[in-house]
Amino acid sequence: MATYYDIFGQKVQYLSSDPANLTEGEVWYNSTSNTAKVQGFQTAAWATSGALNTARSRSTSFGVETDAVITSGGGPVRPATEEYNGSTWTTSPGTRSTSVWEAGSLGANSSAGLAFGGEPNTSNAESYDGTTWSSAPSIPTGMKPGRNQVGTYAAGMHNGGSTPTGTGGDDGNGGFAISNDWTGSAWTANPNMPIASGGGSCGSAIAALQFVGGSPGLQTQEWDGTSWTLGINSNYPNGNNTSGTGPTSAISANPGGAPTSTQAEITDGTTFTVTASSSDAYSSRAGAGTASATFLAGGEPPSYRTETEDFTGATVVTKTITTS
Repeated sequence: MATYYDIFGQKVQYLSSDPANLTEGEVWYNSTSNTAKVQGFQTAAWATSGALNTARSRSTSFGVETDAVITSGGGPVRPATEEYNGSTWTTSPGTRSTSVWEAGSLGANSSAGLAFGGEPNTSNAESYDGTTWSSAPSIPTGMKPGRNQVGTYAAGMHNGGSTPTGTGGDDGNGGFAISNDWTGSAWTANPNMPIASGGGSCGSAIAALQFVGGSPGLQTQEWDGTSWTLGINSNYPNGNNTSGTGPTSAISANPGGAPTSTQAEITDGTTFTVTASSSDAYSSRAGAGTASATFLAGGEPPSYRTETEDFTGATVVTKTITTS
């Protein structure tokens, strides 16, 4: 059997602090903490987190896993807003004046977001500043105001550090493929998508990923800030749960929105790879975050749900060696 020396060409280091530029499997002894350590590997996994205060489905969400917002949704219509810190949901004093479900959204955190469109058939838009919802310009004529009204939303783009910037596209119902930018104060027209789309999306105003959706819904489309192009196919049909920073770093979970769909997959822009499945098999869940840290919340059936799950992607981590 090969020894540590055989593998790494050196004995276990005796150091006063943890070294930099570690290699997976490397072992050392930290004399300051009096512990032996190893550079290990953590597999991707979903974990139960804090429950929503209001059970809901087909909700609107934006932000990152540790600083997110969920609002609206069915069950029946829920205009109440909640904020998430990565473990706990807190009800916000801000309540949307537009009572809808399946609305579009964009925003990087709980201090700057936009919700727009949705059922039942509204073109209204409202911005959120962390406390209050305020009326914003309605979505442009030609963008379908109904369900899944989200083309691509900004997961990390801001204009001036306070207002969201993103791309809003039509969900494809009725054959539309309209795309528009939100500048923080107005909508501006973009070139149309190649295919009318009703799937989930993620990214920014300069790098976005859009799932076509529908059946079989494996096709993706990519936005580079200037034009749309067809992207690679996914493994599973996509419903509305896609998080990430764009075509080269995204996760799609609960594909197709079906009650039995717990699968999840990640993409690096070259291929889609199946990752850990979620535990709760509910449809129409909301979610936001990055490819390595995201959440799913709410959903249905048999009734509207409050459950939340957090996803942590595979990563290399430093672990302390213990004996028992």
